[in-house]
Amino acid sequence: MNDLGWTITSILLSKSEWQSGVRTAYRLDSKPLKPREDWYDRQTGMPRPPAKPEESDAELGPLFAGVRK
Repeated sequence: MNDLGWTITSILLSKSEWQSGVRTAYRLDSKPLKPREDWYDRQTGMPRPPAKPEESDAELGPLFAGVRK
């Protein structure tokens, strides 16, 4: 696990925190994840465009007024 970037740390507990006579706890820590490259950036060479705004009820027409996904 150390080769994968994890570290295991043992922590001595106070007597009030012992469980079944066990005096230590273990904490598992890892390295922060690397930010992944976006497939859109890689394929187009441009940043991803912002998400589309929600359609208004008027654009849906009278048949679908008030109906949302």
